[in-house]
Amino acid sequence: MSIFPTPIPVAEGLAPLLGGFPRFTCISLTVFLSLSVGTGWADEVVASGSVKSVDADSTPAQAEKQSESEERYRELVMEAGRQLQQGRPDQTLKLLEQATKMLGGRTTADILFLAAQAHMGLGNREMATRILGRLAKEYPQVDRLQLDYAAMLYSTGRDEEADAIFREIREKKNVPEPVKRNVEKFLERIHRRKSLLIDYDFSVWKDDNVNNAAEVDHVEIPLFGGLRFRVNEKPKEAWVVRAGVNLLHRTPLRDDGSLRLNSRVGLARNTARNAKAHNRTWLNLSTGPQWFYLKEFAGHKLPGYAGADIGYEKRWRGGDPYSGSAWVRLSARQSLPGHWALGGYVRYWDTQYSEGSSQAEPKGQALNLYAERAFRNARVTAGWTVSTEHPDLISQRWKSHQGMLAYETVFRHTWHVSAVATLSESRYKGTNAIFQRRRKDQHRNLNVTVSNRAFSWEGYLPELTLGLTETKSNIDLYDRDNFTLRLGFQKLF
Repeated sequence: MSIFPTPIPVAEGLAPLLGGFPRFTCISLTVFLSLSVGTGWADEVVASGSVKSVDADSTPAQAEKQSESEERYRELVMEAGRQLQQGRPDQTLKLLEQATKMLGGRTTADILFLAAQAHMGLGNREMATRILGRLAKEYPQVDRLQLDYAAMLYSTGRDEEADAIFREIREKKNVPEPVKRNVEKFLERIHRRKSLLIDYDFSVWKDDNVNNAAEVDHVEIPLFGGLRFRVNEKPKEAWVVRAGVNLLHRTPLRDDGSLRLNSRVGLARNTARNAKAHNRTWLNLSTGPQWFYLKEFAGHKLPGYAGADIGYEKRWRGGDPYSGSAWVRLSARQSLPGHWALGGYVRYWDTQYSEGSSQAEPKGQALNLYAERAFRNARVTAGWTVSTEHPDLISQRWKSHQGMLAYETVFRHTWHVSAVATLSESRYKGTNAIFQRRRKDQHRNLNVTVSNRAFSWEGYLPELTLGLTETKSNIDLYDRDNFTLRLGFQKLF
């Protein structure tokens, strides 16, 4: 099959080439190789298929004709590269076809290299993959070709083959750091779209109030005429280790991948050192469909999704069952022009406690809306959530409003910083029988997470999180002020 079929236009272009290696689109592969690894490689390319030098045994007339042919060939290849650099891959293919005809239908490494890049620009992924596969096989020691080939394998869904090449390149000692980081990003994307995704949850921190005790020494009780009572339980400090695993299985319900069934299982445990009674365990199960689509805005098709989930969460305190909660959720997200996105969810839950009065068991619902704006190396998200719980016990009914602002950025290729701030207020419906007032709490929370990919090891990335939590209540007994410094690990690939 010819490498110059009628160009196939696509709505979304692909730019899979990796940073760190210069993109010499206006020169031939022979020159690229000679600049990258020395003239020996250029000689090898010439010997394997590029235009050869004038034959010493040819007549003067034949030599002159061959020399003119070579000169014209080089001009065509150089012009093809310039056309590609100027964003005209269709013209590039036409010029390369003329160069091929000059060689009697023979293709050279130069022609194949530029043709593959032209097909990338046109979105003809299958053809670009075939060409790059041929070049990668002929020149296995050229990392640039291997990387382009692996990127195209990834773009066509051949993840296992791409993963193997990327990992092989990553292990080489002479690969520049920016290239290595981009290779790891591809490995992370491959990991994230596996049908069975397994993530681990591990972190350690010191909790200044692991028992969630009151942080005041005395409280005044209006029910007893304002007498001051001493609070016996004091905050307990403890080191906490969190270990868990999360499984996600994605089952395609349509051949084009636009509809799939997501099934999740999560198990996590917080173990408090020398405070066994305050260990916590969670088991989460959920499943539901998710539909992906493209919607046109101002001539551009932008992605979105809608989903539904049902689930169940079981909690243990110490070694004893504490509560179980069944829930259902509807969610949606839509990308918009200008790198904006809007989304949100509605959620309903029903909780039952293992002990205590059923009158305190709440049913609740929440509505969340958010807007997101992506920049070149950063993302900002703002959201608002309204939640309410309404058990039979009126004094335990509450409604809250929460605002959220998040910022995430990457700089110097390896540093990643994210900050999430929330501000909320919870108002209780009924009057507290002991304190003779309706409880009102204000919550402030800030989490800042810092990581550097240079410290990752075999796909695991350490993260340092600073957490500040403050609760101010009109009832002093519920005031809280906590600071944590957490070391965690994230599985990248």
